[in-house]
This record gives sequence, C-alpha cells and structure tokens, in this order.
Amino acid sequence: MVVVSLERKQAEQIIQAVGGATNIERVIHCVTRLRFYLVDPSKVDSPRLVAIDGVAGEAFNALLGQYQVVIGPGVHEVYEMVENVLQDATRELDAQPSASGVWQRVKQWVNGIKKDY
Repeated sequence: MVVVSLERKQAEQIIQAVGGATNIERVIHCVTRLRFYLVDPSKVDSPRLVAIDGVAGEAFNALLGQYQVVIGPGVHEVYEMVENVLQDATRELDAQPSASGVWQRVKQWVNGIKKDY
C-alpha cells in the first residue's frame, strides 16, 4: 500500500487547480504563500483551489504576474512537494516520445536509406 503524505496530496491538488504542470512556468514561496508564474492565469480553477484542505486563500498580483496561494506557516513543506510533483511530471513528459521526435527519427531513417541508393 502506497501512503501519500498530506503535503503531497495538497501539492497535487494545487497543481491541478492552477491549470496543471504544463501551465506552471515557475514557482517560488515566501513565508506563507506559494507564488506561481503561470503560462495562462485564466486556467486557474479558483473555487477548486480554495476548497483544498490547507489552502487559506488565493490572490493574483497582476503587477508581478504572480498567482499566489495562501498556505500559512507550513508553506515550505508544501512547496517542496510541489517541486517534487513538478519534477516527476517533467520526467514523465521527457520519457514520452514526442510526435515530432518520432517523425524526426523516421525522416532521418528515410534519408539514410536514400543515401545508400
């Protein structure tokens, strides 16, 4: 049986609520908040986000371009889990062959055959 920590569960839910891993350009934190730089802030599901256990609120700072998720004093642990989840997502994406990568290999193979003739 796999036991998932509360912080990891929170991190996964927060990432989904802010639009998923591919919507996150960068994340940092301060004493009480996670601060996300997002590709598309309109993808944030605010009602879903504030319903997550441990999330005390949210705000968007247009001047800084930051979407802020208020956690409180336990933000560092949640931040570390967000980083871990994002790293896992990146590894999964890197492991999947992209359509363009497969297409490039096919083109190289075909071009290699043409050179032989």
